Amino acid sequence: MTYDFIAGDTGSKLKIAMIDKATGRRIVPFDTIYNAAVWVKPEGLSPVKRNMTNLTSANDGYAEYLLLASELVEGTLQTQVEITKVSDGSFVSELQVTEWQVGPKLQ
Repeated sequence: MTYDFIAGDTGSKLKIAMIDKATGRRIVPFDTIYNAAVWVKPEGLSPVKRNMTNLTSANDGYAEYLLLASELVEGTLQTQVEITKVSDGSFVSELQVTEWQVGPKLQ
């Protein structure tokens, strides 16, 4: 089996590119117009909403989230990203649920 993450790991990140479907280009300046958040649901636990960090300068148009070791539980990790406007917090978009396989930590 192939794993996307290892249980209890530190330093693992989710990174997304915000793409304008009409142009196929990254949304720039993403950080001044939109916020990104990710719902994280580890195996057997309730989903939790976490803010993503908007990356600027050369990485503008991307957002990332550093996963907590406690969120990397062996099994299936589900994530879903949502985008809101900075100006009023209104909902803009939501990506489909993505499932990641978290493998056991070698002892």
